[in-house]
Amino acid sequence: MAYDYWISDSGSSNGHWRDSSDQRSRLAEALRFRAPEINQAILDRLLGVEGENGIREIDYLQGLHEAVFAGVEYAIDVVGTGELA
Repeated sequence: MAYDYWISDSGSSNGHWRDSSDQRSRLAEALRFRAPEINQAILDRLLGVEGENGIREIDYLQGLHEAVFAGVEYAIDVVGTGELA
């Protein structure tokens, strides 16, 4: 889903850009919607790098999932606010 940040009157080329905080919040909203897909892609890549002999202990895998989910959520929050916490 693409977001159009240009606001125009009746489809004309005359318009203005939305406030950057509005852009950030809309982008963060779109990323948050896709967070499960982003999380899974990261986990797939990490586990793929390990190969067949990777660590498969439940505590490690649970910690890895939690770390990835927290990292993605933090990154989305930074995009949404424009500030590092």
